[in-house]
This record gives sequence, structure tokens and C-alpha cells, in this order.
Amino acid sequence: MTWPKLFFVPTEGAKIGVKLPEDQRSPSVSIGVDCPMCKKPLQASGTNKRIAPDNRAYESDAICVDCNNMVGTLRLETNTLFGLREDEAVLKGRCRVY
Repeated sequence: MTWPKLFFVPTEGAKIGVKLPEDQRSPSVSIGVDCPMCKKPLQASGTNKRIAPDNRAYESDAICVDCNNMVGTLRLETNTLFGLREDEAVLKGRCRVY
């Protein structure tokens, strides 16, 4: 199993696995379906990054690059042992000795 995994969760329907772009600085990702609003092939860009309620993934609002409408959520699932909130606290905080 490789990590991280990217998924597109449309506002209506089941989540879709998405291939991560080769260039990690890419401003958008190709979803592989048509946009429900403008009917063009969906290129989505993420905005409003947050930690998912389950504490196991990052989520962001998926915005269609062509029509600029919100079409769902981009979900980046990561490999974490204690959850993302704890991971970020350790990485951004001071060193801890257990």
C-alpha cells in the first residue's frame, strides 16, 4: 500500500481515486470525470485545507478550474499512527521526551 492517497468526493455520489500529479507543486489535479456544472473534463484545485473529522486525512474544497464552482472535496489520506492533530503538534511544537 502506498501513501499518501488522493480521493475526490463529489457533492453527490461515491468517492473517486485520483492519481497524484507528478509535479507536487501542481495547482490542480485531473479527476477523470466531467464537471457537473460546466460539463468539461474536471480539473480541480483545492482550497480551505483542513484536517478531516476522522483525524486521518487532510481535506479541502474542490473547485473546478474552468467554471470556478465548488464540486466536492479533495481528500488526501496519509499514513499516521496517532492522528494528524498529534503529528502536527509534535512537528510544530518543542521536542518531547517520553
